[in-house]
Amino acid sequence: MSEEEAVRVGEAFTRSLELLPGERVLRESRVNRERLFMDVLGLLYLTNQRLISLPYLYTLSWSPIIVDLTAVESFGSATLPWYRSISNLFTSTSWYVKVRKRVHVFSSMSGSEDRDSWLTAVSSVANVPIGRPRAF
Repeated sequence: MSEEEAVRVGEAFTRSLELLPGERVLRESRVNRERLFMDVLGLLYLTNQRLISLPYLYTLSWSPIIVDLTAVESFGSATLPWYRSISNLFTSTSWYVKVRKRVHVFSSMSGSEDRDSWLTAVSSVANVPIGRPRAF
C-alpha cells in the first residue's frame, strides 16, 4: 500500500487517524466516553490491533484515546452513579477498559445489546476474558 492509499478512521468533526500497516477496522460505534464531570461524545473503533476513541471536535476533549490491545489488562460492564446520566436510571449500557493504571469508561448509544457485543468483540480480538462488573 502506498502512502497515498493509507487508510484513515474518523469522520467530519472528529480527528482523523491513520491506521497502521495491516490494521483493519472490525467494529465501530458512536459512544460516550465518561469523564470526571461530563460525557464526551465520539466514535469508538475496534481494529485487529487497537481500540481507538475519537471525540467530536466540539467537545472539550480533543485528544484521541488509543489503546494497544496487548496492553488491555481487564474490561467488563460498568455501573455509573445514577446522577451521571438519566439513561443510567433504567439500564446500564456502560463498560470499562483497564490499561495499566488508567480506566476508560464508555457508554453505548444503542443500549445494552451494543455494550454486550462490544465486550464480546474486544474479548475475542484482545484474547482477554470479560471481567467482573465494576462500579464507578
